[in-house]
Amino acid sequence: DPNRIVAWVRGAASAQNGGLYTTTDALAPNPTFTQTLIGTTADTRGELAVNRTGSTVTYYAATGESNGRLRKSTDGGATWTPFLTGGVNFCNPQCWYDIAIDVHPANADVVHLGGSPTLVHARSTNGGATFTTNPQTAVGLHVDTHALAIADSAPDVVYFGSDGGIYRSDDAGASWTSLNIEDFSATQFQGLATHPSDGELM
Repeated sequence: DPNRIVAWVRGAASAQNGGLYTTTDALAPNPTFTQTLIGTTADTRGELAVNRTGSTVTYYAATGESNGRLRKSTDGGATWTPFLTGGVNFCNPQCWYDIAIDVHPANADVVHLGGSPTLVHARSTNGGATFTTNPQTAVGLHVDTHALAIADSAPDVVYFGSDGGIYRSDDAGASWTSLNIEDFSATQFQGLATHPSDGELM
């Protein structure tokens, strides 16, 4: 439905908590958004993933609430479940920085989730009730997860982005291959200092 948008809005640290908002008239000149869930933690971020299978649209919201929690909606974002049992504390202690989620394009029960060193990458096959982390992933992946993408044409192919670069799995996250070749350039600055006598040099 091109008229429907679901969004997580970050609240102010000293005011309201923000939460999940939905509109069903996104193409209108002035769309109307309705808050469908109030967040439980002030000033926290969230990421969404969506699956459409037939007429059922399933949304997952991975948020920084309570050090990392998941919620689910099966009615287009109109209502949301309480916190799911899986993925608890997945972004602790860096929920402001490390949140990534994606859902299988044909199976709404298969969810990939990533966060901080607490949970770099994990996969659920039961709609977020539980998550499994393959020990190989902890060895092969760099921490601080920022992006997860499941290939629509081949859902066992998963791409992973973190502070350490880009990785690819061909077996739904059981093992990973680094794509950080010499043609790919990524820089993460760890510190900065000026020249002791020339302020123009760093």
